[in-house]
Amino acid sequence: MGARDQQGGAIARTTLVSSADAVYQGVRNWLECLIADGISLDGWVPMSGEIVTFGNELRYGKCIRCRWEQDRREHRHGLAFFLAGGRGMPMDLSAKLSMMQSADRVVDSLLVLWPRAEAIEPAHESLPAATAEVWNNFAKSKQASRLKLQSIEATQIAPWLAMAGFRRLAVEERSISLDVFAHFVNEKMASYGRYVTPFSTEEAS
Repeated sequence: MGARDQQGGAIARTTLVSSADAVYQGVRNWLECLIADGISLDGWVPMSGEIVTFGNELRYGKCIRCRWEQDRREHRHGLAFFLAGGRGMPMDLSAKLSMMQSADRVVDSLLVLWPRAEAIEPAHESLPAATAEVWNNFAKSKQASRLKLQSIEATQIAPWLAMAGFRRLAVEERSISLDVFAHFVNEKMASYGRYVTPFSTEEAS
């Protein structure tokens, strides 16, 4: 990666870290759109979405908990964003992993998205040494199959980041009904469903 790309990635990460609350709120608003539009994904019906915190590091111990139902079975799937850089990375990742290691875990499965200039898989192979050690220790645990770490191009976060403002402008200031707004958003963001629906714990790594 060239110097310009590295600089661009650093700027993008700084923007996301400072806007973390807006990203989580955007995901929550989008889940409300899925529910309002009556959409099911892979047979799962969305019932609710809420921002939850866990542990003592509230900057990092945060996720969106999506409650789904399928054939009278309920599943609480979490979506979290791995946003810290530098020396904050081990603490950030550790806070996410601890959500699954506690007996009082807040979700049944968790997808941790790592925004980067370029998405590369498997994501854990690109972790810096100290952060990789945190990951490798977790990978040996019984809960490892319940969590996925996946890289994502930082630009893909933009719709979630803009969601709250877009919703306010469209629904509250322009008097567009929530149903119309939800249908429009869901058409444009159809490919994002894979981030919030439950995955098979046998496939996680």
